[in-house]
Amino acid sequence: MAAETIPTIERHARALALSVGFFTRLPTKHLETIEDQDMGRALVYLPLVGLIIGLLAAGGSLLLSAVLSGWHGSLTAVHLSLIGVTAFTLVTLVSGGLHLDGLGDCADAWVGGLGDKERTLTIMKDPVCGPMAVMVVVLVLVIKASAVVGLAISENWLPLLLIPVLSRSAGMALFLTTNYVRPKGLGQTFSNFCSDAVTRYECCVALTAGVVIPAFLLASAWPALGLAALVWHGLRQQTVKRLDGFTGDVCGAVIEIIEALLFLTVALFI
Repeated sequence: MAAETIPTIERHARALALSVGFFTRLPTKHLETIEDQDMGRALVYLPLVGLIIGLLAAGGSLLLSAVLSGWHGSLTAVHLSLIGVTAFTLVTLVSGGLHLDGLGDCADAWVGGLGDKERTLTIMKDPVCGPMAVMVVVLVLVIKASAVVGLAISENWLPLLLIPVLSRSAGMALFLTTNYVRPKGLGQTFSNFCSDAVTRYECCVALTAGVVIPAFLLASAWPALGLAALVWHGLRQQTVKRLDGFTGDVCGAVIEIIEALLFLTVALFI
């Protein structure tokens, strides 16, 4: 039993370290040998990575709030706004811009691709950032920043903790429901992992927890959650129509769009 348990724990520990290292800019233990199953299993921990980001943002905000409260005696709207900006900065910097890069690539490709699959995929691989990418990324960041500041002013930290979990669960759901169309892309290993029955079950369990638990805790904002589900479905339909599936860039774009939408609508409903 112990001989079987230890390797299993080790495999999941490696996968968690890889997930944190790949999807964030947080330092993790260097792994000298990485196997495909390790990288594939890292997808299981994508919602947990969202929770780690949420914990850092919400925890940092609460700590700053406590420091400012002790210093000034009470918090003004200006203080709370600055706390919100700090929380937004943490969410953005910890993720390292990985998903924003996908959002920008998709914005350029969807406009420049002119409805053609191969042209769209080619533009996505182009490292040059076009005007559409800049505009969309800036708009998403402004929306997200404004919403996070609004949540900070109302001193509602729970959405800041849970929304990164939901947004990354939305990205994970693409791997479980949609065909991956770039054979040599970074996401191919994740897609292959989801095709195995046992490991697919692990992803389904993680996805269920990553959606159901935050949704239950944010039940008072159910219209926002319902709208996010509809938007996710619409984005999936669009990428299937255009590309016959999705790519890693599309996954990143979905994560960013759903996260910005959730922050905005939850801030309005709560």
